[in-house]
Amino acid sequence: MKALLDKLRDARARLVATISHAMATTVTPRWQALSPTGQRAISAVSALLTVGVVWALVYQPIQTSREKDRSRITSLQSQLRQMQAQANEVQQLRTMAPVAATASLLLADVVQLQTVFGPQASVSLAANTNRAEQPASMAFRVSISQMPYANLVERLEQTNARFRLRVLSAALTRTPGVTPATVSGDILFADAR
Repeated sequence: MKALLDKLRDARARLVATISHAMATTVTPRWQALSPTGQRAISAVSALLTVGVVWALVYQPIQTSREKDRSRITSLQSQLRQMQAQANEVQQLRTMAPVAATASLLLADVVQLQTVFGPQASVSLAANTNRAEQPASMAFRVSISQMPYANLVERLEQTNARFRLRVLSAALTRTPGVTPATVSGDILFADAR
């Protein structure tokens, strides 16, 4: 390895010596042979070339990079504002009561109760106004229309068994002159737990 480094140093020294010799023997005499006007013209052209190369290789890439950085900073600031707004929204949601989960469960229960009672009934959510119950608890209102009484009893048992709901109130009327007996009205259910 050391021998290789020594060879590289020797080659470099020979190259520098050759270039120096060529400059001393070829370029310097030619430069001195030029008139002062020619020397100024070549100096001006070389200065312009130097400025052009510096502009093309240094200044222009820096300016392009700065413009890209400015536009990127603007887009990143916009993303930051959006993320801060989303963080604030998340913080607000974390401080809220879990209403959304409860509401989606209640809506799922409404759909399941509707399947139990069938097309002859309409199931909806209702506020539980019974003073003995917890305030602001939810109840289910089932409105039935001309349902056979035997089917109604069977569905009430299913409701109690599947959903653990109990009847809070019932306002039913019998349809006169129909056999088997059919009833219509409203039934209010609440959680039996």
